[in-house]
Amino acid sequence: MRRSKLAANPLCESCEAQGLTVSAEHVHHKLPRKQRPDLALSYANLESLCVACHNAKGLNHGDR
Repeated sequence: MRRSKLAANPLCESCEAQGLTVSAEHVHHKLPRKQRPDLALSYANLESLCVACHNAKGLNHGDR
């Protein structure tokens, strides 16, 4: 899923929303897998993020 999401959305979605063009390296579950395991493979629940945005959201926990 990670590879597929990054291939489909190679830019950081948070940066794009601010008019910036930054490569994404992480794929984040908007709703955590622990809370919504049924959405673990849902593209609608995934967002591509750069390292800075991933870290800024406090998401450096391996739950991609």
